[in-house]
Amino acid sequence: MPFQIQWHRELPSTNTYLKAQAENGEALEGDVVAADFQTAGRGRLGRHWEALFGQSTLFSTLIYPQLEVERIALLGLLVGLSILEGLKMYLARLADEGVFFRTVEGFPIALNIDEVFKLKWPNDLLAAGKKLGGILCETGLDAAGRRFVVAGVGVNVRQRLEDFTRNLRTPPTSLYLLTGLEIQPKDLLAPLLNSLDIHLKRLRQDGPDWISREFADKTNCLGQEINVQIGQNSITGTFLTIEQDGALGLRLSNGTFQQIYSGDIHK
Repeated sequence: MPFQIQWHRELPSTNTYLKAQAENGEALEGDVVAADFQTAGRGRLGRHWEALFGQSTLFSTLIYPQLEVERIALLGLLVGLSILEGLKMYLARLADEGVFFRTVEGFPIALNIDEVFKLKWPNDLLAAGKKLGGILCETGLDAAGRRFVVAGVGVNVRQRLEDFTRNLRTPPTSLYLLTGLEIQPKDLLAPLLNSLDIHLKRLRQDGPDWISREFADKTNCLGQEINVQIGQNSITGTFLTIEQDGALGLRLSNGTFQQIYSGDIHK
């Protein structure tokens, strides 16, 4: 899928900007809106996404998912897989070219790239157990009444430890802290979009059944006991699977099986 990129110095939110364009019939599938800085960046459940100017790769793209409405959540998982694999391929290429990774946080990323990067259901990218990025997918109808998804991605690239707010829900990290490299946020855009293109082509060729299985294989706590916070309530169980509609499958202590469609995982 050809991507058409609009790069902005500053926007309130790349998702909000592109969603409005799509609703007004002013955007096409594959349009990408990227920004150096967001004044009102958002995460899941309306949470604020923080990043200083020029520190993160921030973009949104328009997708017509060709999925049943009840399986639309799978697209967020697919985007997560795409970003994970795109980052791994980018860093593996740097390593093959002889780039030396001076791991600021002391984790030998070049030797353990598959173990360093994991996914956290439903929308977080982890590195060495810390939050490296997130995905926010929002649906809407365009001017012709067709359902679309705007997939927003944020990846921490150049942050130092002092750049992060303390007491965040999940301890954060950045590619600089992981590698010691001064990567430019714009340099990540092409490899991440290329990976997304590969995964979208697979979705359209093979259907969606592989998405939940592969996402589960790349999570950080499959088979472990976890706590899922759902609003003011929490549920504890063993993380068994991700269902074909994207739901988290838990086995509770009483042996029953429960599906969770939205929540925050804690080990």
